[in-house]
Amino acid sequence: MESDQYFLAITAIQNRWHAYILSLLADPVAAQDVLQETHLVLIRKADDFQIDASFKSWAYNTARFQVLA
Repeated sequence: MESDQYFLAITAIQNRWHAYILSLLADPVAAQDVLQETHLVLIRKADDFQIDASFKSWAYNTARFQVLA
């Protein structure tokens, strides 16, 4: 996936992604912090993303692990 497409994919799901994180944490401030951390993780792992995989699933799974962390 091209870097521009990758970042567009991240921003396209951001609102739903934030709602998902908020549903897991029930704390708006903590959810915002986890969202930002998840962004950083996804940027660092951009080269690990498999083009044939679902970006949305991969991003949500990463967010779930960030919540657990």
